[in-house]
Amino acid sequence: MTWQNVPMLRLLIPLMVGMGTAYMSEGYISTASPLLIGGLAVCGTAAIMLCRQKGFNYLDYSFGTAVFIFTFLSGIFLFGRTFNKAKSYNIENASYIEGIADEAPKEHAKTWSVKLKLDNGSSVIAYISKKSTNNPENICIGDSIRVEVWKAENTYVGYEGDKDDVISSYKKYLFLHHVTGTCFAYNWEKSGGKASTLASRLHSMQQKMAEKYSEAGFNKEEEAVISAMTIGDKRGMDAKLKSQYSKAGVSHVLALSGFHLTIIYSLLDILLLGRFADRRFRWVSKGISIIALWAFAIMAGLQPSLTRSVIMCSMLLIGSMFGITSHQSVNSLAVAGIGMLIYDPFMLFDIGFQFSFISVFSLCLFSARMKKFLSGVNNAVMKYLAGAACTSLVATAASFPLTAYYFNQIPITGIISNIAITTIASAVLMLSMLWWAISPLENIQEFVTRILDWMLRLMNSITEYISSLDFSTLEWKASALDTVLAYVLITAIWMTLESPTKKRWYGLAVTANVFGIVLVLEAFL
Repeated sequence: MTWQNVPMLRLLIPLMVGMGTAYMSEGYISTASPLLIGGLAVCGTAAIMLCRQKGFNYLDYSFGTAVFIFTFLSGIFLFGRTFNKAKSYNIENASYIEGIADEAPKEHAKTWSVKLKLDNGSSVIAYISKKSTNNPENICIGDSIRVEVWKAENTYVGYEGDKDDVISSYKKYLFLHHVTGTCFAYNWEKSGGKASTLASRLHSMQQKMAEKYSEAGFNKEEEAVISAMTIGDKRGMDAKLKSQYSKAGVSHVLALSGFHLTIIYSLLDILLLGRFADRRFRWVSKGISIIALWAFAIMAGLQPSLTRSVIMCSMLLIGSMFGITSHQSVNSLAVAGIGMLIYDPFMLFDIGFQFSFISVFSLCLFSARMKKFLSGVNNAVMKYLAGAACTSLVATAASFPLTAYYFNQIPITGIISNIAITTIASAVLMLSMLWWAISPLENIQEFVTRILDWMLRLMNSITEYISSLDFSTLEWKASALDTVLAYVLITAIWMTLESPTKKRWYGLAVTANVFGIVLVLEAFL
């Protein structure tokens, strides 16, 4: 892969840098972006016309630089506009707040919390006392409710105070997820009928599917895992279960993403005879697959990692209809990123978005080298195990700086655990689809339920054992600088491996390795 072959990546990078710049400036410099963009467009057009008249050979470089700057300024403008709009909402003096319940209530020690969607497009989390006259547990998604506020706070905190303060960090997290305030209330009441929103209809469907799992007789932990893996419902996942999957390095199995989508599409392709039908029916089968994948993504709540996967898969499927090969996966991933960031610039700072993109991007970069390595393995079982190990190694290596930055630990046993867990998880996903397909046949479904329950129990036991090992994780509290330097090192390693002439990147590789030594010294000394 060369830089010229990935034009969409060349657009994504300056867009992300521009959004990051706007975030660091808290949106202040974004007001000048429209003027800068307009001025750049005029100057760029004049420069291109002049170059053509004079016959200069640097037209391509001038055009590329102009596009880079234009995309960078567009990133500043898009993020700054969203940032300033969210920052402008103020609920601190509100005596009551009225909105539509956007999520199911969550129980806490003394309160129930519910996310409310307000008329101005912002969201507020209301913490309602359990002593309320009306039981907050009875609130359903889509209900129009009004809460009596005794204390309200905005989530925007800027850069004041200690950046490591837990409360400030939590407020920043909420703000970047479009929650502009929190309030505490003693009482609530319905202010209107139930709004028939897309979220309410989808949640109702998700709840009915979750109830089917409950009625099937799965054990508590096994039911929580299969609900998270298949319908994106994580309400049953307790802190202990989440922790053991995280320490084992396989938490991605619980977050609907490309892993799940690949298995679902493979089954759809087989059922729709997409591999064997003639060209006309193949178009129909791929079209049905795209619709089915998007329906699944919407049902699961359009989680960032799943949305990214559906966009990328859809583009690859559409491309295959027109004879475009799948080696353009990096461009497809970049287009997915650009679309998602234009729709919601705050998504750049979503942990799931960052992890999913960096993992898939690394697999795209190393896919050719992995195929070359696996081509020499003839045994089917060994080829599968080697492929799983390579995939796990690349994804773990690419995401370890983010893991250290966000969770202050690196899963050492992740490579081994991924081979075992992803194999079982694949079988669980296939059997769960069979389980839903044979739901009218109660006796056969009960038999499949027992197999599923055993496999889920085995998966939970393996993760529990691996997470309990003393060497399962390596503690490392990485700073933002550490994370950047780590990715410089990873980039230099890839450039050194992929470059036709290693001398071309020798200087960069040496510099990056020096940074790597600094990282090690900083972390362990």
